Amino acid sequence: MERKKALKEEAKLLEALNKAKLTKRDFLKASALIGVMALAGGGGLLRVNLMSSMKSESEESYSQSSEQVAPLSVSLKGAREVSVANAGDAVIKLLKAYGVKHIFCSVDDEINTMLDSLTGDKDIKHILILHEYGAVAAADGYAAASNKVGVALIGGFVGANAHDAVINAYLDYRPVLIIGACLGPEYPIYGGGQIQTEPQAIFDPWTKWNWQVVDNDNLVKVLLNGLMICQTPPKGPVFINFYQNLTREKIGTIKIPSVDRMQPPSPPMPSSDVLKQVAKLLVDAESPLIVTTRLGRNKEAVPKLVELAETLAIPVIEGYTGFKNFPWHHPLHLGCDPAPYLKDTDVLFVIDSTVPAGVPETAKVIVLSEDPVRSFQWVASGIPGHMNREADIRMIADSNVAIPALLDVIKDMISYKWDKLMKYRDRYEEIKEEHDRQRKEWKDEAEKHLGEKPISAWQFYYELNKVIDKDTIISNAALMSFFKIGWKLLELDEPGSYICTLGGAGCLVPGPFAAIGIKEACPDKKVIQIVGDGGWQWGHGDKALWTASHHGIPVLYVIDNNHCLLTTKIGQMKLKGKGYETKNYWAHDLVKPMLDFTYMAKGADVWAKKVEDPDDLEPTLREALKVVTEEKRPALVDVWTKPIAGVESWELAIKEPKIQ
Repeated sequence: MERKKALKEEAKLLEALNKAKLTKRDFLKASALIGVMALAGGGGLLRVNLMSSMKSESEESYSQSSEQVAPLSVSLKGAREVSVANAGDAVIKLLKAYGVKHIFCSVDDEINTMLDSLTGDKDIKHILILHEYGAVAAADGYAAASNKVGVALIGGFVGANAHDAVINAYLDYRPVLIIGACLGPEYPIYGGGQIQTEPQAIFDPWTKWNWQVVDNDNLVKVLLNGLMICQTPPKGPVFINFYQNLTREKIGTIKIPSVDRMQPPSPPMPSSDVLKQVAKLLVDAESPLIVTTRLGRNKEAVPKLVELAETLAIPVIEGYTGFKNFPWHHPLHLGCDPAPYLKDTDVLFVIDSTVPAGVPETAKVIVLSEDPVRSFQWVASGIPGHMNREADIRMIADSNVAIPALLDVIKDMISYKWDKLMKYRDRYEEIKEEHDRQRKEWKDEAEKHLGEKPISAWQFYYELNKVIDKDTIISNAALMSFFKIGWKLLELDEPGSYICTLGGAGCLVPGPFAAIGIKEACPDKKVIQIVGDGGWQWGHGDKALWTASHHGIPVLYVIDNNHCLLTTKIGQMKLKGKGYETKNYWAHDLVKPMLDFTYMAKGADVWAKKVEDPDDLEPTLREALKVVTEEKRPALVDVWTKPIAGVESWELAIKEPKIQ
């Protein structure tokens, strides 16, 4: 019954449309006013019929649209007028006016007006990337390193390839503005109806806001809204999509509002009463613990956390992903695994992170975050195991401003309280002993594996640690080897010296492109991207090499090439099924052929060397860094390593390759 009714309505609308000689775009605008937009879009009932019946008018309208001059009368206080060639040019000039210095561009016909506007522009560095995923991943890396908006341009429906990079930015709360364009509703269908699908629904679960521009009347306000939303805590990606014909529409001038009047709001702060409650819990705690993952996104917050930890002698655990939140050498740093210390914890302070599993029921839990209920992370996924764990106090706040305020309250509470100060001093010494024990244990274990062939992951990170300094940024996408070993050996102290853009999900692995964005954000730093061989392929490393070479972006790529998809292999090993019984992990051991990524690099005119001998590893890393720092060229070191698990089956696969 409902379908028949809908079809009758469709017929009436088609008849009225044909009489009025409207284009579909005009029809959609009109239908919105009379409340039938849902019918036009729902289930695609009208789309195909309207397209086929309007072909001649749509083509005529499209050819005329590039000649029309649309009025853009925006009344805004303090605005200045800027001449623009068309709407695509308006987008670029607006971004420039608001301080955007980098745009990461994929290529497609639908965004050609924006690409054309960038031609010869010296104020915005436009980085050409041959994949939509890479454009967004690079913008994400830029946002991670700079804490500013990263901007990516993507094309039509194939721009949906960017989807996984958008997820990473969303789960890590990064301000990324994605601007796309697709064929408009005036276009006749050709080459398959797939290209007519609009990408809003695909990106919607993983963006703070997304918008389909249906006319240029509010172009300025839409873009400014997107810029503000992605920068407003909790930060996250925004997607704005145009129809292609609208990008070509001539506008004449736009009014750009005053930058000072269109800024995101100041960061949130907890109330003084809540700060006093938190301070008392921490001051009175016998065995407190701090866990943090993303505090270091604001580099200036790191010394503030150090002061808080030192004031009360609280040990700090960093997450595997995220940022450098606390100096590795500091005596209160106890690594990246909270599990050994949770059982004795009576007050757990979780800052810009998630509450770990295994917290004692008797422990008090405090959560400080711009998103303390993790609405970004799991509302979209709906995974029950990832819902919020219990907490006694949750604070919506920016840690960069909340920690100093909390410190002021704590200092007032402990002033001249000599008994507490003595307790903190004794606790500090105990934690320092544990810190020193950890470091000695990790170093001793690494030295046991030096000289092994194939090269051990322990030696991979042991030698890598020798070549880093305070001006190095490690961009991590190595997954299993880093989570098990790497964090124990890389002695990173400087705020901003470690960035992981895996988003807690590692969708495809953004590292190869993220490193490009990080280097653009931090041109004076040495950027070393560590990545596994599986992640290199999933992350389109070949295209990242081309971009780095083409633009002369001197990034050092170091591949932990164990010829194995270890993360997924470990999952199958735990099944103890056929693969376990026969030692045949044909889907995970990538040994026929054993890929040599140096050929890929040399094809892109990137300096590259393969390392199989453990004695060659440190000298090769130093040689590669010399290429990066002195010649200002990208470089790649392909280190052939041994997996950290499943070695027996891996060695058997090398001798007797299984293909089924």
